[in-house]
Amino acid sequence: MKVNIRGNVEMYAYSQHELIEPPVVMGEKLLPLCLGHIDVLCGLESPIYRSEAPSPPDLAKALFVCTRPPETARREIRTGQAKRPLRRLGKRFWRMKPELFSAVTDAFLGYVAIYSTAPPRWENPGEKTQERAPWHLCIFAALQKQTNHTPDECWNMPLPKALELFAALCANSGDTGLVTAQEMDVFDAMQSGEKDVGEKDEGGNLRPE
Repeated sequence: MKVNIRGNVEMYAYSQHELIEPPVVMGEKLLPLCLGHIDVLCGLESPIYRSEAPSPPDLAKALFVCTRPPETARREIRTGQAKRPLRRLGKRFWRMKPELFSAVTDAFLGYVAIYSTAPPRWENPGEKTQERAPWHLCIFAALQKQTNHTPDECWNMPLPKALELFAALCANSGDTGLVTAQEMDVFDAMQSGEKDVGEKDEGGNLRPE
C-alpha cells in the first residue's frame, strides 16, 4: 500500500523503505537519507532542515552532505576538506539558469520529502505542537533508549526506518494517534471519490498529517 500524504509525495508502507531508490542529482548519487544526514544539516543551519527553500550555497552543502555517509561529511566539513567540492558545486549552481536551478532544487527536495514522510497520524484541524527539542534528536534518543541499536547504527539508519521504529515504539507505549491501514484505505477511497466529483472536504474532520 502506498499512501499519499503531502501533494504528490507518497509514503511507502511499513518496512518497504529498502525499495526506495535514491536519485542522481547534478550527476551526484545521493545516499539513502538517514538521521545522521539530518543532524549534519541541522548543525549547518540548513534551510532544508526547516523546510524552507535553499539558496545555491545551501543546496550545494546539502548535496555534499547527502552524497556521503554522515560521519564522512562531518569530518570533511570539520577538517576543511569540503571546501573544494563545495566551491565546485557552488560555481555550477551560480552559473545555472533560474529554471534549471529550480528543477534541481525540486529534485533534491523531492528526495528529502520521500525519505522524511512519517507514518500518518490523526490530528485536529489547526492543532499545533511546540517542539522543545530538535525532532531528529527526539527520535535518536528514543531509539537509543528503547532498542539495541548502537549510536552509529542509529545515526546511519535510513530515515524511513527510524520514523517507522519510532512510530512503533510510540504505539507500544499506548499512543493511539497513528492511522491504521484500514483507516488509511477508507481515507484513500474518500479522497479518490472527492477527486472524481471535484469536491473538497470542508467538514473539519480529523485527518492524517
